[in-house]
Amino acid sequence: MKTPMRIMKKLTVIMIVGALLALASETAVAQSGYDLFQQALVKERADGNIEEAILLYQRIVRDFGADRALAARALVQMGRSYEKLNSPKARDTYDRVVREYPDQSEAADFARDRLETLLPVSTAVEDSPEVVFRQIEFDGLQRLPFARLSPDGEKMVYVHLEEQQPRFSIRVRDLASDDEKVLVENVGETNYFEWSPDGSKIVYRRRRELRTLDVAGGDTNVLWSSPDDHTVVIPLDWSADGGLILAAIRDLSDWTTRLAIFPSAGGPPRHLVSGTLAELEVHGQFSRDRTHIAGVQTKDGNTDIYVWTADGSEELRVTHHRARDDSPFWSPDGRYLVFRSDRAGDYDLWALPMAGSVPTGAPLRIKAGLGARTRITDLTPAGQLTMLMVGDGTPHDLFVLPVDSSSGKATGEFQAFARFPTQHGPGMGWSPDGSRLVYKSRKGEIGWPRIFVGLGGGREDIELPMRSHYVVSIDWTRNGEGVIFAGWRRDGRAGIFSLSLNDYSIEELHLGKRVGPGGAGTLVNLQWLPAVGKFFLQEIADSARMHIYLMGDGRNGLEPVMERLPGQYWTWPSPDARHVAYRLDTSLHLVSLEDQDSRTLMEWPVQPWFQVRPGWSPDGGRIAFTDRRRLDVLVVDGGIAESLVVAPDGSEIVAPPAWSPDGSKIAYVVRDTTTAEIYHPDELWAISSGGGSPWKITDAPSTHPRLKLQMWRSDGSIVATGGPPPGTHGSGYQHWVLEGFLPDETQTARR
Repeated sequence: MKTPMRIMKKLTVIMIVGALLALASETAVAQSGYDLFQQALVKERADGNIEEAILLYQRIVRDFGADRALAARALVQMGRSYEKLNSPKARDTYDRVVREYPDQSEAADFARDRLETLLPVSTAVEDSPEVVFRQIEFDGLQRLPFARLSPDGEKMVYVHLEEQQPRFSIRVRDLASDDEKVLVENVGETNYFEWSPDGSKIVYRRRRELRTLDVAGGDTNVLWSSPDDHTVVIPLDWSADGGLILAAIRDLSDWTTRLAIFPSAGGPPRHLVSGTLAELEVHGQFSRDRTHIAGVQTKDGNTDIYVWTADGSEELRVTHHRARDDSPFWSPDGRYLVFRSDRAGDYDLWALPMAGSVPTGAPLRIKAGLGARTRITDLTPAGQLTMLMVGDGTPHDLFVLPVDSSSGKATGEFQAFARFPTQHGPGMGWSPDGSRLVYKSRKGEIGWPRIFVGLGGGREDIELPMRSHYVVSIDWTRNGEGVIFAGWRRDGRAGIFSLSLNDYSIEELHLGKRVGPGGAGTLVNLQWLPAVGKFFLQEIADSARMHIYLMGDGRNGLEPVMERLPGQYWTWPSPDARHVAYRLDTSLHLVSLEDQDSRTLMEWPVQPWFQVRPGWSPDGGRIAFTDRRRLDVLVVDGGIAESLVVAPDGSEIVAPPAWSPDGSKIAYVVRDTTTAEIYHPDELWAISSGGGSPWKITDAPSTHPRLKLQMWRSDGSIVATGGPPPGTHGSGYQHWVLEGFLPDETQTARR
């Protein structure tokens, strides 16, 4: 007979064994999913049996789906296996990872990347007969980029440029009748505005104020005014009910951007999100129910589309690609975010399917080949996508003309040396040995100017990596092994930088303060003065004053030469660093850097729109300048201006004049003014700097009949830029509308 104690001991042993067996069983179950995953990997990679591997991955997802990390990994490997079989199921599998396992960030990010890489080129939308791509054209629209189509597509608000003061106005034009009226006079060249949803009002920027205006007429209403001079406000969007206005507030004291929401009836703003100018772009749009806002941020070097809740409580990154994604706009029905991206190698138009603020699939490319010169400006409630294109990409070529140094006669024809060097203002320089040219240009695109080195001889120009620096003016290091440029970093700090041509590293030679309102603190006009062996540069103090400096190799700091020189942005120093010429409104002045004495060289009846740059003799003792009728030369130490050339009737002298390296000759350009519609090629002329009879050197190239004389090269050849050809608009602005492009349910299902 078993005693109770023995029975209890036996039951205890049974319970312990049962517990151990249960634990072992649970462990086996937990491990079996990973065992199957390893078996599948062996089948896929070692055995090459892709079909059996896929069956194992499917079993893992089916039987062990509670382990979300394991299931997501299995789906990713299943997708990779389908790719090896060239099966369309690969995209379906990756899409399932994105939709069902967004919490598994590593797997979801990989799946998104593969989806976008595998995305087929879709022509279903672009080839549809419903798609319309048309240009809006009328006189004056092409001169500035600031324009917006009304919500109903019947009117256009734009900034109009006048030849006389006041230069800029905001106008509205009826596209059917061509009736036009001025809404606001005397506005800045850079202006931004947005239509209200019902088309009755616009919100626009007036310096640091945000204003609204009734398009039919009436007084303007100041919605918000910043108390700080260094703040810029830019309107971005209205909510669909017209009750809210979204705007960007840029603070130039710390180089930050904030997105803020303003009540359209007035009141303080509510801030949504903030970041540095390099992180947060000036872009944003309300969703149709005004609960979310789409915008653009750059984080860890990636520029992607983000969506924020309107109360700022939540942020969601909705694109995950190493390429640049920007300019997001909600479709009228809210089912898509339409955006621009270069993920396929060129800038194209894409549509991301959305359910509220959450993506429901991979983006669909709906129009290819927009190009880097195109920006999306709006997507109206009527489904009209508006785009801005910069010009037609026509190059302004730089040409070199061989000239006999003694006679000043051409010994050959103009030969193209570099492309696009003059599309972004002044700033180019020849290497010390005269074999290469460094210049800055946007190359017909929208964006920051970049640095290029022209090699001549038909060779392709080299683009130098800027590494998040903005270039203002540029020259060569004196050993010719790099370039030196004035500009600023992405954080807004102005400085002088050296860029090596060996390893493209950038060295900070001088770091100044952060750029402020009106460009205050910006270092500009960097140029080498060979007579004194130093660089010349200036710092913008405010909108009407500049500081003048000289600099050796840049490592010993800046040498102050003159404080608070009156003038705006550009000056022209003499090669011996004794004088500086500068323009002030309607007059050209000359100031001595030794005693600060100033005198007037030239006055114009109205502010000149042509180039007014004077030309210095190599020794700095004389200066040449023109009013387009005469070419005058002045001996700077007490001389009186003498007219060397008077333009014949029906022609004008195109500034600037250029001295030969030995100082014996001055070259200039003569333009025929009797043919307004058909270009007559400009003519290159020269005259002895001591006076006498001028002689014609040659005509401008037939392909580029408009010449801008730049300089003589040290070998005696003449350097000029020409362009654009007849019948082109150069860097004019084009406004386009795309309609009928949004995919429907059928097209989406076919993907």
